[in-house]
Amino acid sequence: MSSHLSYPAKIPACLPYNPNIPTPFGYRPSLPAGVVFMVLFAGLSAAHIWHAWRRKSLWIGLAFSLGAFGEFGGWLARTVAYRCPYSIQMLEMQLALLTMAPAFTTAGIYGILGLMIPIIGQDKSPLSPKLYLTIFMTVDFFSLLLQAVGGGLAGAAFSKNMSPWPGTYTIVAGIIWQLASTCVFATLLEYVIFRGRNRILQNPALRLTSLATMIAVTCMVARGVYRSMELMNGWRGYLFTHEAYAIVLDAGLMFIASLVFVIWHPAILIPQAKEYVSRRPLAQEVLELRQSGK
Repeated sequence: MSSHLSYPAKIPACLPYNPNIPTPFGYRPSLPAGVVFMVLFAGLSAAHIWHAWRRKSLWIGLAFSLGAFGEFGGWLARTVAYRCPYSIQMLEMQLALLTMAPAFTTAGIYGILGLMIPIIGQDKSPLSPKLYLTIFMTVDFFSLLLQAVGGGLAGAAFSKNMSPWPGTYTIVAGIIWQLASTCVFATLLEYVIFRGRNRILQNPALRLTSLATMIAVTCMVARGVYRSMELMNGWRGYLFTHEAYAIVLDAGLMFIASLVFVIWHPAILIPQAKEYVSRRPLAQEVLELRQSGK
């Protein structure tokens, strides 16, 4: 495997595409895919902003809208790259945004678990809601820092047509760190849901919130595995130079992870779950009185 990129340096960014001249992407980015995902993620971003304003859910709404907007920006860069397929700047922009945007979505998911725990019961969780945010947000911050530093190093290497591996390994370290953090969080989430399964199953709104969260976390873990393998395989590796994988295993999975929280939005479901819990004692008392014949 070559240790550096093998396309001509100083080639005009918007030179008409020539299949005989390799692009930084390894292909010409798809215009239809770029437009479709731009529209989809713009719609998700607007939906999350609307929910944040309508339901006064600032933290979760901001996190999800920033995650969707980052995906929109990444696919905007890939759409522009259809017209300018030799642009290093578009490669760097889409790489930075699509690598870091999921961290905002995970931040929103941390907040959801924090809202679920008081309803399920603090005794069902090994950590307090505040600790989840503190620990995993700190890990995500350092993960983003590593990815940003790695992106800067790789970008400088691209511009000089030098080996991008030092920056690549730094990005991979950040992604793997983030992936490991997400896997640990997923394990804790499953533990909390398993221990509180009886209360969750009895509460329709809590059941939907748990389902949406599990779907989103599963998508994000799968996407993290793909991204790690893609970059470890190299900038001229099979995964990086075949766009179908980015469309399905990055954009597709992130779209699902964001969409489930538009369909089953926690700012709507969590209050309903709390209301169900508050009504439950009275309903149980009425049922017991009816069963006793009083």
